[in-house]
Amino acid sequence: MCAWAVLWQCSPSPRSADEKCETLLSESLSAADRQDYDAATGLAAQALDAAREAVLPRYECRSHLTLAGAGIATSRDSVAWMHAVDAENLALSGNWPDLLSQALIIKAQICSYVEVSPDFNRNDEGLGYAHEALVQAHKAGNAENEANAMYIISSLLTNKNRWNTPPEETFYREAGRYLDMADSTARAAGLEKLLRKGAQFRARYYQQGGRWEEMVDLCNAIIDSCGDNDYLSRMQAYDRLMRVLPRLGRYDEMQLCYERQNMYTQLYFRQKADETLQEIETRYETREAKRQIEKRNLQILILSLFTLLLAAGAMLVLICAREVRRRNRELENVNATKEQIIDFLSHDLRNPSNSQIETIRNLSKQAAGLTPEEIRKHCDQIARQAQTFNEDVAGYIGNLLVERSREIANVGLTHREIEIVQLCAEGLSSSEIAEKLFVSVHTVSRHRQNIYMKMGVKNVTDMIRRARELGLI
Repeated sequence: MCAWAVLWQCSPSPRSADEKCETLLSESLSAADRQDYDAATGLAAQALDAAREAVLPRYECRSHLTLAGAGIATSRDSVAWMHAVDAENLALSGNWPDLLSQALIIKAQICSYVEVSPDFNRNDEGLGYAHEALVQAHKAGNAENEANAMYIISSLLTNKNRWNTPPEETFYREAGRYLDMADSTARAAGLEKLLRKGAQFRARYYQQGGRWEEMVDLCNAIIDSCGDNDYLSRMQAYDRLMRVLPRLGRYDEMQLCYERQNMYTQLYFRQKADETLQEIETRYETREAKRQIEKRNLQILILSLFTLLLAAGAMLVLICAREVRRRNRELENVNATKEQIIDFLSHDLRNPSNSQIETIRNLSKQAAGLTPEEIRKHCDQIARQAQTFNEDVAGYIGNLLVERSREIANVGLTHREIEIVQLCAEGLSSSEIAEKLFVSVHTVSRHRQNIYMKMGVKNVTDMIRRARELGLI
């Protein structure tokens, strides 16, 4: 068989554009479920480029929605808003009510976050988007979007009562009605994941209405329903319990919740670190498998060429044999040199560049007494050493970075807390940080107190110094 025919059979067949987009979006959503939002964003961006290149507007719309979801999850609300608007325009052009409802839900969700004072909110705007999303979801027969829209409506109505003491009864009653309808819709459609999300909305609803006992029971139910490895949901539930138990005078339980919240926070960050390590190992194994395939294909090609050379005659065989022996000697020399370099690097990796400098300096001194062929041979040897040296230094630096990431994970800072540390390092005040992140000044202050406790510092100066040690800034 011809060598090129063999290689053609070993190469994978190309995928169609829609299959490529579908695969990328599926992998992006899987990464988002693992809370690996950097990977989710990268994969969705690739899907968006592929959809635009192949002129697939529905996949382009879905890619924008996926990017918007990742933007919300990483607190990049302005980026999420732009993708949601693009998705909305595409859904309107294509008359896709299911995708239009998703875009409107995202816009309503972003509006629900923008409330740092009674005079600065977009709750009414968000309610307009959410009600229209509910209409479009019903039109599309999409129960998940219907339930999501009703949950957001409930959340926005709860927001409107945020600054009212006591809560305005009309808003509070309506919020509860939409919560009940959302739970009923999700339960009828078997959307267990969405029901767990709805429980978070209901806990906030109970908290606003002063229904402390019901909130405690709900949080305990959430904890009981969590999977073995769902550390994030447990951490959030214990955080809510710590807020309400003091109001009931149950201080011993509050202390227990505080300890468990810290425990699950540490477990969550270890889980994320382990998942990252596993991903790196999987990526390495995939690349190694690909390298083995390429090596096998090369072996097949060499074997085919060797077969053709045998047919050329005895003289050609002798010439090829001499060439093979010469190359084998070169490979033996290269392997011997490589072993010497590896042995040297294993003893001194902190200042390895001196050996290269000294080798070049010695070659320069001896050049006058060497033949051109010997000089070229020494230069080739130096080049091979430099290539091996770079690979080992890369591995060394990689180990340092892994050690640094583990140290950061042990501190236990959340993504939001890391973001606040970085903004403090830029010289922003609490009010400026609150405005930039679309949260309240009280929330920023609470985050800073948590940061001080986790980092073991007492003021901003020590916090910034510690952050520099950890490589956060």
